[in-house]
Amino acid sequence: MNLPQPIPFTPQAGASPLSYDFQAWQEIDPAQIPRLRFVYGDTFAAGYLSVTFAAPKTGKSLLALSEAIDAATGRGFLTGKPTAPIKVLYYNAEDELAVIQGRVAAVLQAWQIPQAEITGRLFAVSGVSAESPVVLIRGEKGDIAETAFQALSHLIKREGIALAIFDPLQDLSHSPETNEVFRALGGRIRALASDTGAAIGLVHHTRKPSPGIAPI
Repeated sequence: MNLPQPIPFTPQAGASPLSYDFQAWQEIDPAQIPRLRFVYGDTFAAGYLSVTFAAPKTGKSLLALSEAIDAATGRGFLTGKPTAPIKVLYYNAEDELAVIQGRVAAVLQAWQIPQAEITGRLFAVSGVSAESPVVLIRGEKGDIAETAFQALSHLIKREGIALAIFDPLQDLSHSPETNEVFRALGGRIRALASDTGAAIGLVHHTRKPSPGIAPI
């Protein structure tokens, strides 16, 4: 069998010289290595981004909202581990506020939780009802909406929000659903988490199956 011959590499003419200053491992004290601090369960870590993936119509939104309520109350009814209550932002970009409020009331009733336990701690917001819905990336080329990110950063810091969940990811974008767009958006959201110190969660659906093909 004739194998293809490697193509000789020719450096690009006029390319600026580049140097990497990578450092070899030096002895350190393991106790000084910063540890992850989880604000809720073992999924949402302060300063980091987490993503919940599932097929459409499988209950992602109800799960995300239940997690938000559980974190805000500190009860641990989903994790089995009660913790200190925290402030949580749950932003739903596709459901009306009345729908979200109805779900909150249903979760509270199911777990016999008084509204007082989420008062002042849970921000349950509808992007459908908002005058200025959150859009984080726009246009065919995927231009990051820095004003939106700056507004979110200010809100999170001002209100002391420890966990922010955005549901669903595709409705935060006015750009094509391409790998490049989601890569750029994911990187900027990670930077938002790092800047604010909040844990950020995204809800996203897996690709819808083609007609006639059953989902796996």
